[in-house]
Amino acid sequence: VDVGKFKLVFPADACDVVTDAAITYKNPAFATWEEVTGLGAGAYGQTFFSGKVSGAAVRMFSVTMRCAAGTHAIGVETMEHADSDGVSGAPNIEYASSVGRGDTYVARAEVLVKA
Repeated sequence: VDVGKFKLVFPADACDVVTDAAITYKNPAFATWEEVTGLGAGAYGQTFFSGKVSGAAVRMFSVTMRCAAGTHAIGVETMEHADSDGVSGAPNIEYASSVGRGDTYVARAEVLVKA
């Protein structure tokens, strides 16, 4: 991927992304990272470009979130992507992956926050 846009989706009544200061990692292969604005409650997004990565399970981004005690479903939606071969798309899909507390592939991870 050379260019992309994604968003974290989470229960707005229980979780939020603290601030941009909560970002603990941005893949350095990309020179530019920008927050996606206008997403509304329950979502936080980033767009990235001026770089390139390939492979499976490439770490792209880390952010600290704040959630109330309980189990919450949190996902990552791929909004847009493009590569250097001109292949692009805007699927706006939360792809299933092996994240969270379950043993199967799911679109949203179950995250347990203890009091």
